[in-house]
Amino acid sequence: MQLQQNKTTNNKYQLMNHKTNTVIAGVDLSAVSSTVVKHATAIAQHFGTPCVLVHVMPEDFLTRYKDQAEDLYRSLHQQADAKLSSFVADQSPTATVERKICKGKPVEQLNQVIREENASLLVIAANDLTKKHLGTVASRCVRTAPCDVLILRDWQGDTFDRILVCVDYSPMSAKALERAASLAQSYGAHLEVIHVMFPPTEDYWGQVQSGRDENQEEYVAKVRARAQQQMKSFLTACPVSLEGISHSEEILESRFPSVAITHKAMDSSADLVVLGTHGMSGFVSNFIGSNAEKLLNDCAVSVLAVRD
Repeated sequence: MQLQQNKTTNNKYQLMNHKTNTVIAGVDLSAVSSTVVKHATAIAQHFGTPCVLVHVMPEDFLTRYKDQAEDLYRSLHQQADAKLSSFVADQSPTATVERKICKGKPVEQLNQVIREENASLLVIAANDLTKKHLGTVASRCVRTAPCDVLILRDWQGDTFDRILVCVDYSPMSAKALERAASLAQSYGAHLEVIHVMFPPTEDYWGQVQSGRDENQEEYVAKVRARAQQQMKSFLTACPVSLEGISHSEEILESRFPSVAITHKAMDSSADLVVLGTHGMSGFVSNFIGSNAEKLLNDCAVSVLAVRD
């Protein structure tokens, strides 16, 4: 994976906050873990931040063998450490990483390491062989991890070529745009800025609007023009500049934002969707809820969930 060299001293595209900049890679030693290690180490190297590989051995497995638990743990610990070293040697031989092997509940242990390392990014695999529902650990990490979470699909390659970021013009979505721009710059990817608006042709119940004092066509045109102006104003006021980054903007119309974004990601062949976990719209503010769960389950691309 070749990330572009960052030549800007005061980098507006900085992925990690300077106070919380460690990258954590949650590794379960499966085949997709090599991709997790490659992305995590590459991002850490590019931004000059520490990288910690974390493998959690389930404690309940060890309790089944109480009489030999200590010897078994020591043996599994050595095997896991050797496997982590192998991942680094194969995928990122020049990377300097720390390896941590814990025992207990995976999500709890990962969150504890994140807090101990003051990390700002967790990279994990979705473990979704069907390209549908997230694995249990990935789903819980999205809900509970105290940092941004990058979820890599099992089919994910070595790089991101097309990144889609969802904005609702809130401060949280401005932060999501900053993260997305950072990755787009790093990977040399095209960035699509997407906003989903309620269709001006429909009312709340999905019926065609009628009985307005103004002409229907004029009303729809006015609403769409206002939406375009809002997008322009948001990008102008946003602290991150998209200058030098290949990008485009689009406003989608749908009563179901997660569905619209899923179709957009598929139609545009995006390989990463970036969204905030809090905001003004129902979609973003309900990230820990049905809309975002549906997006994560139905949109067969990698997802970066940006924390507030």
